[in-house]
Amino acid sequence: MVSDNSAIYIRTKEFERHYDELNTIRIKNAEDAMSENGRVIFSSIALYLHYNHPLIPGYVVGDVPHGISGFIPNETQKNYLYSLSSASGVNQEFINVDESIIAVYCMGSTSSVGQGPKSDIDVWVCVSHHLSDERIVLLEKKCSFITEMSAKRGVEVNFFIVKDNKFKEPNIDSADKESCGSAQHMFLLDEFYRSSIYLAGKKLVWMVVPESEEYRYDDYVNNDLFKSGILSRDQWFDLGSVSGISSEEYYGSALWLLYKSIDSPFKAVLKILLMEVYSSEYPQTKLLSMEMRNWMQNNEGYSLKLDSYYMVYEKIIRYLKNHDEEKRMSLVQFCFYQKLYDGIRKIENTSAMTYRRSVIRGLLESWGWSKEERNFMDNRQKWRLAEIIRIYNLVFNNLMQSYQALLSFGIVNKVSDAIKLVDISVLSRKLFIAFDSYTGKIKNYNLNFANSLIEKNVSFVEVKNSHVCRDGWYVFKKSLETLDVVKSKPLMYFNDLANAIATVVENGLIGDNTAIEVHSKNPVVSVKKLEKFPMK
Repeated sequence: MVSDNSAIYIRTKEFERHYDELNTIRIKNAEDAMSENGRVIFSSIALYLHYNHPLIPGYVVGDVPHGISGFIPNETQKNYLYSLSSASGVNQEFINVDESIIAVYCMGSTSSVGQGPKSDIDVWVCVSHHLSDERIVLLEKKCSFITEMSAKRGVEVNFFIVKDNKFKEPNIDSADKESCGSAQHMFLLDEFYRSSIYLAGKKLVWMVVPESEEYRYDDYVNNDLFKSGILSRDQWFDLGSVSGISSEEYYGSALWLLYKSIDSPFKAVLKILLMEVYSSEYPQTKLLSMEMRNWMQNNEGYSLKLDSYYMVYEKIIRYLKNHDEEKRMSLVQFCFYQKLYDGIRKIENTSAMTYRRSVIRGLLESWGWSKEERNFMDNRQKWRLAEIIRIYNLVFNNLMQSYQALLSFGIVNKVSDAIKLVDISVLSRKLFIAFDSYTGKIKNYNLNFANSLIEKNVSFVEVKNSHVCRDGWYVFKKSLETLDVVKSKPLMYFNDLANAIATVVENGLIGDNTAIEVHSKNPVVSVKKLEKFPMK
């Protein structure tokens, strides 16, 4: 039967070779950027999940799902098992007969130019949808033990148990701190496909499906590949196609990413901009996963076009250039540079460091940044509140601009039920609390840039009945005893003094040696009375 499909057979085997080569490079790139503990844990993840033995991290009493389909430890993993056996003082033989786990993959920033020694490792543990809820709970417990063990060694590992039909059935999950619920379902699969690293078990059949067959994906996979015998279900598994994402999911994804932006603003800027780009191409959206797969299948070697983080940046920049969005381009460059800079600072591997520096150097040349601009970016730990507020406003305005674009998309495409009501309630409430500038709100501007925002001087100046300035309170970082305050711009403006004091304290501007000054025609207000407030 294979001979009747010789062209498909040859093409599939060629794609498989490219897939294997890409995976090998991604594993090396990932390990090169990790700390020593990170490399040990990363290379042992499959072992932890394959075995359920008291000597191996992740041991759980009971009928816990373990054992990865077709997994055979490599030499490094065998040596690790031998070290565990030797340390126990007993000649242990690690035997496994269970194969409840279909495959294990890593995804996200791992192996990309955005990865650093402190980057977390996101692991997908793929299992059958027939696995009982009771056994799923035991597997979650096993994974949590591995996470706790890794954390003690300074490595953050997050496990996500994924059923093989997750992306083929309607999504019923609800949003919480880590899960996107119904808001971002198929786009999660898009991110997984473009960034996945195969660790053990069955391979992803999607990787060897040509773009020309995506329109009849299920028929091609089930008949042309599996039924024909070109591929075996014992070695390959299918999470489904990413084509045909509904218009409803675009709006849901935007709202979810805004929710995530509260804790990770720079990561969210790029992701929500990507959603804006995707929506602008709808219904002929060219997903990054498809672009990555197409390049992998039709080219030899490795390129930044296969880097899961760089490809996001490149697609966004093309879109912004076409729309003459220079300010937003500068913000994207800033966010991307900060991610790369954070990742490179503590990389120990010389070749990895050299490669990252060459990428950064190429970007800086294309951006035309001066030495002063780069020094400013590299010294963000020394930034003062004025710089941070400027960046905060840029990030916030960009997020809102993307959101407005996606809202318009929803209206044009008559999106009615983008995400479940329970998700809308959770996401909207947190967005309102974080971003809405209602009267009396105390804003925290510190985006974890600076080590300290303490100022030498903090002055509160009240303005009343002025033809030049709004009535209210202005905060300066200058002393009122010099003319510098007249020439400088205020850091912040407030309607009332209480809000001014609370915001200054919340953002850490006042320290033990900060000189506090007040200017007001109101005799009730004085420095002595201000000092009664808990300023530190």
